[in-house]
Amino acid sequence: MKKNLVLVCSLFLSVFLSSAQNIDGTYKNGTDSLVLSNGKAVFCLSGFGALFTQVMGEGTYEYFNDYLLIHTGDYSKEKTTVDTNSPAKKDTTLICIYSSDGYAMDGVLAEMLNPSGKAVGRSVSDNSGTIIVPKNDKIRRIRISNMGYDGIEFDCQPQKNYTITMVKNDIIENQTVVIRVKPVDEDILSVLFLSDDFNSGKDRDKALEKLVRQAEKKNLLDKRLRREYIPIYGRQRVVD
Repeated sequence: MKKNLVLVCSLFLSVFLSSAQNIDGTYKNGTDSLVLSNGKAVFCLSGFGALFTQVMGEGTYEYFNDYLLIHTGDYSKEKTTVDTNSPAKKDTTLICIYSSDGYAMDGVLAEMLNPSGKAVGRSVSDNSGTIIVPKNDKIRRIRISNMGYDGIEFDCQPQKNYTITMVKNDIIENQTVVIRVKPVDEDILSVLFLSDDFNSGKDRDKALEKLVRQAEKKNLLDKRLRREYIPIYGRQRVVD
């Protein structure tokens, strides 16, 4: 009898813990959103203290001990792109930078990188969105960045011009994102963005605890996202 009671209690506890760990759903608050479904996640979050822009990404996720680890892959929606074309002047390489709505962007930073990834030159786009790439045999790649926009890095090919179309928000790809997620009640999650490039090292738990301490020192505040329910409608009656 006691063995049966222990078995039933163990089974009940296992089911309870399993359901408690299930946070799948669509959660939103204004422009912030977190969608979790069948081990996959899509997020768009902003406003965590030093985080001035929205970060976006998608991938698979793990959830344990109030930590959500999202292993991002390639972003499937609109992101910053680069197109190449042959220059009119063979001795000059130009970078032309535009927003997604077609306007020239000034003040955008371009970093010229050597084979080891070190910057060997920097330039900022002018009022026409143009940057002239300096002549330097050490330049192998170019990194484009601007606050509030998705950056891009690409190979610098000889005798090519580049047209960059930048989209808003910081898109995270092929990195591990860490978000502390605590259910407040059945429909509300407390969300705190901890890292956009997590490397656990040998001890994942200690690395996660360190992220929390860093967030506390920075006085980062969590956000509350509410679950959205998709209404289920009855089937429409077919009239003959």
